[in-house]
Amino acid sequence: MNISDIDPNSPITIGIMKDSYVSLNTSKLLREIDFQVYVSKSVTVYHDDNEHETDGKTGPFGWECGELEYGDSFIVNGSSDYSNDSYTTYPTPTQSVLQAWLREIHGIRVWVIPNPISSRPNDWVYNITMYEKGKLIVDLDEQGDFGLHFEEALEQGLQYGLNLINKHNG
Repeated sequence: MNISDIDPNSPITIGIMKDSYVSLNTSKLLREIDFQVYVSKSVTVYHDDNEHETDGKTGPFGWECGELEYGDSFIVNGSSDYSNDSYTTYPTPTQSVLQAWLREIHGIRVWVIPNPISSRPNDWVYNITMYEKGKLIVDLDEQGDFGLHFEEALEQGLQYGLNLINKHNG
């Protein structure tokens, strides 16, 4: 799979009634804020070409610039992250793990509801609140683009929550 083949804002759904993994853009935000949670999935983005003498660019030791590799191995940022000038590995938790982390660690609650001004059955928006020391400091209702599926609305809310951390800490 190549980076140009995906929408970096789309969550990666792993089947009906199963949890979705966060999008590439959300994974990049997680790396920026030093997300320190073990996750079992990752995505690696290659920044240059690497042609191996026997594998070429397509074998296990070769790759092309822009290539994405989804993997089953990512340990907490910093301790087992082997990113370098040739590639960057991003943590890829499920949306529910990230939602719980935002709530439990940062006091940011993100939830999704049916769009109250739409009659379409699959049209969702997100709500978000942020508490600091028991005091409500952010309260947004019915946010998101029109016509979102549940996972897309949740993804936008999760990204908004991560940006709140960046803004609050920066």
